[in-house]
Amino acid sequence: MVLTVNTTSSFGGYPTQFSRIQANELANVTAWEAAGGETLVYDATLAKWVNQDERATSAVTVVTDTPAANRTYTTTEILGGLILRDPGANRTDVMPTAALLVAGFANAVVGGSFKFTIRNTASGAEVITLAAGTGGGTNGTMTIAQANTKEFLVIFTNVTAAAEAYTVYSLGSAVA
Repeated sequence: MVLTVNTTSSFGGYPTQFSRIQANELANVTAWEAAGGETLVYDATLAKWVNQDERATSAVTVVTDTPAANRTYTTTEILGGLILRDPGANRTDVMPTAALLVAGFANAVVGGSFKFTIRNTASGAEVITLAAGTGGGTNGTMTIAQANTKEFLVIFTNVTAAAEAYTVYSLGSAVA
């Protein structure tokens, strides 16, 4: 259930300021949809309602990765926000399945999103190609050249059990 809230109402501010709503009335709420289409979700780690951008940037974990093989990233690695990868040769790395990403993303909703970054730390001309996991799709150039960093945006397109789906968008590269 999504509760639509006009954040400019007389209640004021963001949903955490609502004092007249009983906790049992919110038992089935998975997200707030605020004025302007902003979706807020409850982040248990932060113990507050946050927008997707705030949640995505609030707890970055850096993963340094050097195995000489193709990789399937874990949900924790992707949600961590930054992967430093020395591939050792040209590699095709794979995102987690849609089911795993939805399960690992607190209160996932259709349209919910997060960003992450992969930096290719190779010392030679080695390319990383990112592929979608089962239930996922890609949009844009998914290759990361040596000494380049690429930012990605994941948007959930289905969060229904056994039908989970996402699209991962390439947002462009920068020289590391």
